[in-house]
Amino acid sequence: FDVEEIESKRYRNEVIIHSRLNFRESWGSGMDLNIILSTHDDVVKVYISTYPWGIEEISESMLNTMIALAISKIVGAIKSCILA
Repeated sequence: FDVEEIESKRYRNEVIIHSRLNFRESWGSGMDLNIILSTHDDVVKVYISTYPWGIEEISESMLNTMIALAISKIVGAIKSCILA
């Protein structure tokens, strides 16, 4: 993925991150990604929502690949932060 844009906002006990990504493997496709980090009683919850898009119709297999890759990278980054 190439990051086209990224922005974040913080509200009391939440951080919301929005990113627009371009998928390198397929021209004209990508995804909008929202990540919400929420804390309550020393517990951090992570919510991830993905919105794949394409200029042309994208196969279900390609959509699933894009979603799995994005979520895998997010989970890996979060784990590395926790273990650091």
